[in-house]
Amino acid sequence: MRPYSRARNVLLRAERYLAVGEGDARERVKRAYLRLRTLQAEQLPPELRSEWQAIAREVTRYGPQKDRHGLVRNAVEHTLSRIRNKTARRIAERIYRMHAHLSH
Repeated sequence: MRPYSRARNVLLRAERYLAVGEGDARERVKRAYLRLRTLQAEQLPPELRSEWQAIAREVTRYGPQKDRHGLVRNAVEHTLSRIRNKTARRIAERIYRMHAHLSH
């Protein structure tokens, strides 16, 4: 098995959602991140670990949304509902570059 094959496969599936998934950039990033969140930084080459951690921070930036009764939206849904499509597109580009790096 090639090194980092699991990470490569997870990124490939996420990239597919980004390319052909339904919805705007925010919705596609949300679906892609649902696949990606299973990755741990240690499963990536050292040169991609900080990029992965930065992406994870960016898609959870606003934290969960709560009201007096409890959780309304998880951190990913809440963050992606607040950011612009342009920001989601930049996140998608970062995910794409990570996969491109692993594929070479």
